[in-house]
Amino acid sequence: MYKVFLIEDEIVIREALERMIPWNEYGFELVGKAKDGEIALPMIRKTKPDVLITDIKMPFMDGLTLSGIVKKEFPDIRIVIVSGYDDFEYAKKAIALGVDDYLLKPIAKAEFVNVLQKIYQDFEEKGKQQDYYEKFEQEFKKYENHSRRDFFELLVTKHADLQEIYEKAEKLSIDIMAESYNMVFFSLSESKDTDTVDQGYSQRAADIQKQIDDALQKEKELYVFRNQTFSYVVLLMGDHENIQERTKNCVKLLQDILENDQSGLEWIVCASEPVERLSQLPECYKKGMQIFAYRYFGYSHVVSSDMVPVGEHESEDSEIKDLVSVDSSRSVTAIFLITASRLWKPERHRTSSSMLMRRSSQQSRMLTA
Repeated sequence: MYKVFLIEDEIVIREALERMIPWNEYGFELVGKAKDGEIALPMIRKTKPDVLITDIKMPFMDGLTLSGIVKKEFPDIRIVIVSGYDDFEYAKKAIALGVDDYLLKPIAKAEFVNVLQKIYQDFEEKGKQQDYYEKFEQEFKKYENHSRRDFFELLVTKHADLQEIYEKAEKLSIDIMAESYNMVFFSLSESKDTDTVDQGYSQRAADIQKQIDDALQKEKELYVFRNQTFSYVVLLMGDHENIQERTKNCVKLLQDILENDQSGLEWIVCASEPVERLSQLPECYKKGMQIFAYRYFGYSHVVSSDMVPVGEHESEDSEIKDLVSVDSSRSVTAIFLITASRLWKPERHRTSSSMLMRRSSQQSRMLTA
């Protein structure tokens, strides 16, 4: 139903117009009426009608003045002037304001219905076009997302053709040239203790993700790519002198947003180590994924490379690094079997300020139980 607002200073005519049209039968709903423009304006702002039917000559505020104000505030509103004056000047002003039709009193029902039907058809056609544009936009976005995903996979693939990377980057309007690069990984999902059917996805997670997207879009020289189903990678670019600072600032930005969330989402942020060449991005990605994989063992929130076990278990860690190159459920299981015994040791849970790591109390209890 499209909403109609009626303004006529003569009560007899106003009631006659109201009764003349079976509004619902023609796809309309009469949402308000008033006797002059001054009274009508605040009501219009509240009801936001699709169609305004108004007289011209009214006390306090005439129909043309009202139409001008309303058209500025609601550009898509359709306006029909009802007047007892067959005056060319009035008609010319109405046309200049973008009025859709100019009806002379007394108004025949058939004429009034024809005007309403025309407006209804225009609305329907516009709605179809809008649906088409939205569908096209969704399809284009889907295509663009697939293209960006393919591009990201190319970036982190060893021995990829650099010329192909440059060509795809140009097609996606991505300026990939820089002195230094780094990657920041993050993921967020529902807590395992929630009753959500799909613990990975929720509206709360989607809302936080949008906050992150909006914040990152304001930053320069970075691009966000989907890494896995519920994880993302921020590709940072910069100079040799500032890449570490840019990495730190990106981690801090993500941390601030995620820590402000009070809904109990599980999340983790970690950074890889900077590299100087585009061809070194696969190694940068691999190092980042090695750190990122420790989210499966109870580590949460901000994690640095210092937390990755070293020393007596170097041979086992080497196995982890090989497995993490493909982060699937199979590799996760394998990693757990390799590392579970040493991750249970209390000394593995020590933290320090240099590690920039925090764990949720719930997950810490899981590891020490």
